[in-house]
Amino acid sequence: MIRNPNGSFAPGTKTGGRPKGFAGVAKAIGAITNDGQDLVDWALAVWKDAAVPMSMRWDAFQWLSDRYFGKPANTIDLNATMNRPSNARELAFLSEEDLEDIDRRFLAAKQRAAQPVIDVVSKP
Repeated sequence: MIRNPNGSFAPGTKTGGRPKGFAGVAKAIGAITNDGQDLVDWALAVWKDAAVPMSMRWDAFQWLSDRYFGKPANTIDLNATMNRPSNARELAFLSEEDLEDIDRRFLAAKQRAAQPVIDVVSKP
């Protein structure tokens, strides 16, 4: 990769994505696989063949479903619940110190939850 003296990439330098020559490779694969239909047929044959090990059938199924439905988005569930004692009977067995500790932890968790998870700062 060619960089300028300040460390940034020189104009016209490709820093990511598929290599420049990849379009030709994709076109060649399409040409020899009936525009990809042969690949789909092969994956379907593997998936439906009971003699093929289940791990390979699962991989074929995954490949087919990813292409048909799209790959599922990676998500992180940020909703959290705190299990606090909910009634007086449960709280009666706790000492004053324990109750203060629970409150302190709950407030700290609540403050952390209110803070942004990702802090993005745009630079010119």
